[in-house]
Amino acid sequence: MNVRTITLSGTAEPGSIIHIIHAGTSTQENIDTTADSTGTFSKVIASYSGLNNFLVTSEDSAHNISAVAVQG
Repeated sequence: MNVRTITLSGTAEPGSIIHIIHAGTSTQENIDTTADSTGTFSKVIASYSGLNNFLVTSEDSAHNISAVAVQG
């Protein structure tokens, strides 16, 4: 079985928690990762067949949450 993957990457404030909601055609998955000391993050995610939408926010150490970025 071939598993396809998608890599989401970007920048945020260093140390921020990156919240990713992966919404497929019939499922939804919540995934977190952390921006490194330079503010870079990258996350490899298994893709669903059909529709793959991603909603991404970052949360800094003061618990401020960014605007939502959408990819899909």
